[in-house]
Amino acid sequence: MRYNPHGPHWHRRNDIPADITLREYADAWLDMAPHIQQIQGYARGARTVVEFGVRGAVSTWALLDALAPDGLLYGVDIDPDPPLPPRVRDDPRFKLVVGDAATVQLPVSHADIVMIDASHEFAPTVAELVRAASLSPGIILCHDYLYRETPQVKLAIDGYTMPGYLRDEPYRLDFVHPSKWGLAVLVER
Repeated sequence: MRYNPHGPHWHRRNDIPADITLREYADAWLDMAPHIQQIQGYARGARTVVEFGVRGAVSTWALLDALAPDGLLYGVDIDPDPPLPPRVRDDPRFKLVVGDAATVQLPVSHADIVMIDASHEFAPTVAELVRAASLSPGIILCHDYLYRETPQVKLAIDGYTMPGYLRDEPYRLDFVHPSKWGLAVLVER
């Protein structure tokens, strides 16, 4: 039987096959599949990564595969028991931090990369961007920038409705990896 995270019991850990590959897992979740190679490219050799929004942990797995052997990845999610594939769950470099991305206490004050795929609403996304910038990463990755179902992500990044993040902060939109969902890449000015 093929893994389907969108089935009636997708949230149970036991439903994730131990031998599933990252490509198979990403393809099952759909939305992150077009971006796993880009994510790995940006994270290659990073020592500290913070990810806001874990959900099924597709991007988490991609980040871990590129992370330095002595690196750490802090995955922040409001769900205390997200469905984690064995590759993520069993990696000692992965630490789940439960709480809201914008306010949760983090065990680090700096990150090489921050990945944002959490609230998808305007004000919380702006707060997540501000929180990400406070960690002084070289790169901030934002998923769902182009997704029609989450237009507030693009608005938050572009800063169209109020004095915006990109106008006031030390990051600029550098590139958007195209797909139905879009992966925005923010870099330091």
